[in-house]
Amino acid sequence: MKKCKILCICLILAFSCLPFTTAKAAYNMILDELEPRSEIVLLQSLEDDTVIFDKNAHQHTPPASLTKLVTAILTLENVDDLNAMVAVPQSVLDSLANTGSSNAGLKAGEELSVADLLRCMLIPSANEAAATLAYYVSGGNIEGFVEKMNVFAHRLGCADTNFMTPHGLDADGQYTCAADVAKIMKYALTCAQSELFTEIISTERYTLPASNMHEKPRVIRNTNFLLNSGYSDYYCKYVIGGKTGSTSKAGKCVAAIAKNGGYSYLAVIMNAPHDDIDGDGYDENGAFTDAKMLFEWTFKYIRYSYSLLTGLLLSRTFFSVSFWMHSEKELLLSPMLFDVRTGFCRNARLILLIVIMLFIHPPKTFPLYRLS
Repeated sequence: MKKCKILCICLILAFSCLPFTTAKAAYNMILDELEPRSEIVLLQSLEDDTVIFDKNAHQHTPPASLTKLVTAILTLENVDDLNAMVAVPQSVLDSLANTGSSNAGLKAGEELSVADLLRCMLIPSANEAAATLAYYVSGGNIEGFVEKMNVFAHRLGCADTNFMTPHGLDADGQYTCAADVAKIMKYALTCAQSELFTEIISTERYTLPASNMHEKPRVIRNTNFLLNSGYSDYYCKYVIGGKTGSTSKAGKCVAAIAKNGGYSYLAVIMNAPHDDIDGDGYDENGAFTDAKMLFEWTFKYIRYSYSLLTGLLLSRTFFSVSFWMHSEKELLLSPMLFDVRTGFCRNARLILLIVIMLFIHPPKTFPLYRLS
């Protein structure tokens, strides 16, 4: 009996010394073979934050319109009535004049609900909508709103992020990294009014109602072509939402969510090229092509499985199992505490029993990833 206990403890100590790591390093070798064209790539599980691919995920880069994720979060968390009507300030339009930035064609004095301004900001990536929301939430102090954006980012642990605008147009001192964008996106998926946020970023097109400046409803379309089956080079059937970004300094960017078979992943692609890769005379958005490639590869080759041994050795759970040796051929159960972290064990048959139980009810606390 004593030898059994010693053996159990030795095994646990030996395996506990092994690093509990993911297959990120191995997958990054595969990433080299897949040859994504983007300078920055991050692919992460939304179930347990396991990183599948990491290419320069902590490198500073301009955020472009991925900035609007934070503007959306602060709006959702600070506005009680999302149906409140807001007028577009002339000063907002003046600040964006001659920038050539994306917009929704909003006019000075045009009134839209906060919810529709969010849709204009996140679907066609309208900069005037982002600035209008910042103006409204801050009571006219857009600089103060940006300060709150940075406070929020730092509170979230985004140490490699600093915002200078609510919309993401290139500005000195404005930067982020893919790892921080992932933190922000994951927060947005669970924040107040996250259902509305998720609904908006998954919308391929939306009809804005008539307003005081537009007599007829008008359609806005999503800049995320991963959602649009009309773009065969980009469309990915697994993608359920995301946010795009693009400036001359940031390149092409996208933070996209994909789901299949109960598994969800987040891809953050930044500083991607925009060039003709197939000789058809049209430039392709490298952020979309890379995201599509990585999602399709991941759902084809990566399987989510559980390590029985890892679950035994690393679980913080106490399994309530027990035994009485009624005779040499009979094993009965009664309550007794078994701590798999300390290796407390009194009989080899108990180990066998636990293994059998865990095969029937495998531990689901410690997911591992393997190639299929």
